[in-house]
Amino acid sequence: MVIASTHVKSLRRNVAWMFVGNGFYAFCQWLVLSILSKLTTIQELGYFTLSLAIATPVYMFMNFQLRSVLITDAENRWEFSEFFTIRIASTALGFLIVLMIGAFFGAGTFFTILLLLSAIKAIEAFTDIIHGKLQQQESMSMIARSLMLKGLGFVSSVLIGILLFHSLVSGLLIYLVMCIGFIYFVDYHFLKKVTGKIKLLSGSITKTILIVGFPLAIVRLIIALNGNVAKYIAEISLGTEKQAIYSTLAYLIVMGDVLIQAIGQTFIPRISKYAKELDWKSVKRLKFYFSIICIITGFSLYLASIAAGELILKILFSAEIAKYQHLFSLLMITGILVYYSSSAGQTLTALKIFKPQPWIHGIVFTVNMICLLFFVKPFELTGIVYATITAYIVRIVLSEWLLYRRLYHQPSTIN
Repeated sequence: MVIASTHVKSLRRNVAWMFVGNGFYAFCQWLVLSILSKLTTIQELGYFTLSLAIATPVYMFMNFQLRSVLITDAENRWEFSEFFTIRIASTALGFLIVLMIGAFFGAGTFFTILLLLSAIKAIEAFTDIIHGKLQQQESMSMIARSLMLKGLGFVSSVLIGILLFHSLVSGLLIYLVMCIGFIYFVDYHFLKKVTGKIKLLSGSITKTILIVGFPLAIVRLIIALNGNVAKYIAEISLGTEKQAIYSTLAYLIVMGDVLIQAIGQTFIPRISKYAKELDWKSVKRLKFYFSIICIITGFSLYLASIAAGELILKILFSAEIAKYQHLFSLLMITGILVYYSSSAGQTLTALKIFKPQPWIHGIVFTVNMICLLFFVKPFELTGIVYATITAYIVRIVLSEWLLYRRLYHQPSTIN
């Protein structure tokens, strides 16, 4: 009983730290969008959101989900140096891919913003794998403090760039320099504090890491494309202004998903541990708690959008964006499905059900694309939301089917 009570307390403490850290970081990212919507043109806001939509899928794929592989490596089969070395190579390749994509758009403000955001994403990729090691050691407080510092740095950099230099580009450049400082003076410092002297580079790489991580990388790529393809279509079909409006509103869902991902990062190691011990009863209990948290989070945001949607959008963004209050409420319905499907996906990862995931997300992406092609022209931005709702319903059904097969067809050794 004492051990069980200690585990519960440590889980709650970890959840609290990750909730605070990731929640604050997500809030700061939203605050940057809010600042841009109030202090820059809708065109510049559109450049920023489109740049994120291009860079994010590339880095999600090139990260090979090494963090998930690292934190679920309960047997310690691989050295941290192997993960870090792979991350260096994959991040460099990802940066080149984003540059090649940006080259098609030619020179100008958009390309400069894309270049700087890509460099920032590259630095964040190294931070991510260090946080993975800290997470494996359940040092959630260090991760939270790192994220809060980065969030403050992002907001202050953008404000300085816009208010003092009248330039978003200047703000992003300042933040890039800050990120380089953060990774050495904060993240690497925390890593040494937890692990002692640690080797970062490896002369040999175990191919199994890539074999395990590749299906997850495909999954994350498809998920990222699934979340951003609507922005590409909005940009092409409806123009930069409406793409910016949709992307800004949709980021409110992303904020919630960051919290869900953060909470999930505390559940994943514990679920993985119980699964290894064949304690399926505990796995089911944690999955239930995780799912309930997701549903409550999504429903609370939906109620807020119904009660005071227009006021919220005026305060958070601008009067121009507040005109889309109906779209905001529809997106919050989508949020409930997004958060629940996120919990199901993270549970699949914790149970090491890797191989079916690319197929699930491939089907979901296909459904989303078909719906977008049929819905965007007659319904414009509302059609994008209808397509997203349909796609996430399909994702939930497929994910829950796989979880049911695993959780209810396994003999439990612990009653």
